[in-house]
Amino acid sequence: GLRVCSQLHRRLVLASHSLALGSHPLQHQLETLLLWHHVGVPPGGSSLPHTLPSCDPVTDWADMRSTILKCLLRSMRGSRADGLRTRLRVVEIGVHRGHVAMALLSTFPYLDYLGIDPYKGQYGGNSVAFGSKHVGDAANFHAAFRRLRVFRQRAKLCRRTSSMVARHGARRACRASWEAKQLDLVFIDGAHDSRSVAADIRMWAGRVRSGGVVAGHDYRLGEFGGVVRAVHAQLPADRKLQLGPDGMWWWLN
Repeated sequence: GLRVCSQLHRRLVLASHSLALGSHPLQHQLETLLLWHHVGVPPGGSSLPHTLPSCDPVTDWADMRSTILKCLLRSMRGSRADGLRTRLRVVEIGVHRGHVAMALLSTFPYLDYLGIDPYKGQYGGNSVAFGSKHVGDAANFHAAFRRLRVFRQRAKLCRRTSSMVARHGARRACRASWEAKQLDLVFIDGAHDSRSVAADIRMWAGRVRSGGVVAGHDYRLGEFGGVVRAVHAQLPADRKLQLGPDGMWWWLN
């Protein structure tokens, strides 16, 4: 009897997990429709959030950021025509504890990474307790640094603001071995107020090469409405906004 109960319980857990995975896309699409009702559709229109056909099957929606970025980088590398520069260069604005960086660096041995995050101990104008692991926690720097240490030949963690790095350059501001220009991808996930997001897009989109990707996170309802307004305002007139689950947004430069 106990063995049968255990087997039934396992089947229920697996069925519940499959149902949860299947419901996520619909949930994000409904959220986006409600969002557009309040703030308007993106200039030039957009499709509802979707996963790219070439992406790996989704097994963990908690890591959707990494899943979509890896998919974009794979498709980009497969379509490159220059054949000369084989390495990928990525800048992430808002590193937090380094999970996205770790996923990208582990997947692509030919990827050079620069992560920018000031780790000021505050976020959105409010103090963040040291060791809380919340966004803005100064202790997150040490967690991210430990994660990226194994990739020290290809990864640089820069404890500066994105505006300082944009103004002075990565070599000077971060002591990076390469300048943050002609990027293959910039991922904007720093401060989420409208002014900060718009400034990050203005400062960094122009550093992405033609055919590269400008991407970000938290295109969604609620407190992140500033992200949506900034993305709509900064979207180039000749580009179409692409949306993915978990508030992911991007366009091709």
